[in-house]
Amino acid sequence: MQSFDGIEYSIDYFSKADDRNKLAEAYFYRGALKFENGITEIAIENLKQAEQLAQKDGDIKQQHKITELLSSIYWSAGLYDLGLQYAKKAMTQAVQTKNYNWYVYAIDYIATTYFQKRMNDSALYYIKKVPQYEKYLDKETIAGIYTSIGMVQSLHNPD
Repeated sequence: MQSFDGIEYSIDYFSKADDRNKLAEAYFYRGALKFENGITEIAIENLKQAEQLAQKDGDIKQQHKITELLSSIYWSAGLYDLGLQYAKKAMTQAVQTKNYNWYVYAIDYIATTYFQKRMNDSALYYIKKVPQYEKYLDKETIAGIYTSIGMVQSLHNPD
């Protein structure tokens, strides 16, 4: 198990200093580490604290990082509707900031979730949005997205 001492110190320090931005960051990392250590419920609690602080602070980049991780955690825990809700929130943040990388990753999460729910028509609707953004993304990102989409499709269409 990884040590949380530094993060606990940071949370205490930034709470006393009333630095919402850094406190949200500390809760984010505590949540990420808890998730890596298999403590999903506590991870979500920490990320929800980070989310509230980041919303008050108005840092959209930090909000997105938290939103994306919550989407991933909910998805991996089989809570597909919550994962989908957060993926759509991540997509909204991407549109607000005109960040194509965030947008494509959100599309990937949304499409993957719809495939998992066996809602292939909805998944394909989102997958069809990816090609128009290829020119804005590096090859590794595109390869990763298409690999993810291909893996999900192969699960539902083994032919």
